[in-house]
Amino acid sequence: MSDQSVEILYSSNFDIGGFQFDTDGVDLTGASSALDAQFSSTTGIVIGFSMTGASLDAGDGVLATVNFAPTNDGGTLSTSSVTISSSGGVTLASSGPGSIVTDGCY
Repeated sequence: MSDQSVEILYSSNFDIGGFQFDTDGVDLTGASSALDAQFSSTTGIVIGFSMTGASLDAGDGVLATVNFAPTNDGGTLSTSSVTISSSGGVTLASSGPGSIVTDGCY
């Protein structure tokens, strides 16, 4: 984590074919993932999937890196409405990641 980005991590027993989650508390400026992440700075929604059928391997890894505008005082990045799907398109049970306090920039 930095004053402008945070990695969203995963731990899964299945390959991950796609994801979507909402963010709040920061102004999104970007998102990246091995699953071609897209984001909306207006809604705070981050989505990732591959048009070529790529997936994230089962196990532990980085689901996405979320970039946001730095603030002098820092803030809290919250995530909600998390949906994770398998490489076959089946919705997987998921939880978290919740909230994290972001550093202020100095």
